[in-house]
This record gives sequence, structure tokens and C-alpha cells, in this order.
Amino acid sequence: MEGFEQWFGAVVAICLGIMILAVFFWTAGRIRSWLMPGTFVKLNIDGLIKNAKPTTVILTRGETLENVRIAGIANREKLAQKLPYPLSQMVVLQAEDGSHILINPKAIRLIRQPAESQQTTSGKC
Repeated sequence: MEGFEQWFGAVVAICLGIMILAVFFWTAGRIRSWLMPGTFVKLNIDGLIKNAKPTTVILTRGETLENVRIAGIANREKLAQKLPYPLSQMVVLQAEDGSHILINPKAIRLIRQPAESQQTTSGKC
């Protein structure tokens, strides 16, 4: 009977340790998601993203996306839980109507941003 009590005590200690660690990491994840809301990270690169100027993005396959704004880069920690890993590494573009476009960074060949004097009051290139 003593062997059973020693064995049972060790098993209970291991189970309690696992449960305490699970609660700790669950709480840490909740705190991190509370501190970092949103599904993409907004970058503040002056002139490219911070001022949100309309740009033209040329993709490697020759397609052109005109009058889009670069909103940021997908937040891997947030999207990795919901999407496969390759889909969580995206550049987020915002169209004129406010919709977001996620593009693989490897698919972007060129980002062309017009000079200040070339922009009209309507924001089109």
C-alpha cells in the first residue's frame, strides 16, 4: 500500500504541475492578445505607410494594382492560429473602397509611389 501512495502522490504532483502551466500559458496568451489587438501590424514608415498615400503595386506575374494604400504586414501570431503558415505572411493593402487585399510579399515586384506634385485632390495617380 505504501508503494501505491508514493506512486499516486507523484502522479498527482505531475498532473497539478501540467494544469498550472496550462493556466499560466492560457493567461499569458490572453494578455498578449489584449495588448496587441488586430490582425495585422501597422507600420510607420514615413512617406510609404504613415501618410497612407495611394500607390501602384506591380506583381511578378505582370498584374497591376492601382490606387491602393499599404496598410501593414499580417500579424503572424494572430493569423497563424486561424490560417496555415504561408497565408499568415502577407502584405495588407487597402483599396479605395476600404476593403483589404492580402498579397504574398514574394509576389510583389515593384511598389511605385507618385511624387507629391503628381497627386491630384481626389487621391488618384
